[in-house]
Amino acid sequence: MKAIIVGGGIGGITAGIALKYIGWDVTVFEQADKLREVGAGITIWSNAIKALNKIEAGDAVLAAGSISLERGEVRTRRNSLLATVPADEIKRRTGTPTIAIHRANLIDALHQCLGSDLQTGSRCTSIRQTRHEVTAVLAGGHEESGDVLIAADGIRSVVREQLHGQQDPRYAGYIV
Repeated sequence: MKAIIVGGGIGGITAGIALKYIGWDVTVFEQADKLREVGAGITIWSNAIKALNKIEAGDAVLAAGSISLERGEVRTRRNSLLATVPADEIKRRTGTPTIAIHRANLIDALHQCLGSDLQTGSRCTSIRQTRHEVTAVLAGGHEESGDVLIAADGIRSVVREQLHGQQDPRYAGYIV
């Protein structure tokens, strides 16, 4: 089976690793010319680390993580405590830590696990689908066909817009 993944961020690269793990041929297309240091810190909870372990990416992510967390807190925008999550207790019970990691370090670690199946500078401009395959049309005219296409190309997804029309993002009121 062949998978085409449009978008080389956390979701796209992780999907590629998972599909390669089960034996699929995978190509991830990222529109940026190179993976850049973008974003801020991310918390990866123990259940996500366990999932990454299943596809043999957990050790690389743990090695790139900077802090093993003891607890998490959910607060209101006025800083009132709503809930505390005991990450240290979860680690004790499951044997898997919760970590804080910079987004760029996470993507680097995942990229190392994926290997050479990530093509940067490859912007998807449209897709075509038949009963037997799906094709990503890239800027410059290159086309890549496969059995499945996964859209992981972000908030302004070209794939989503082609499938569902233009839909402006709606603010849901959440801040992290």
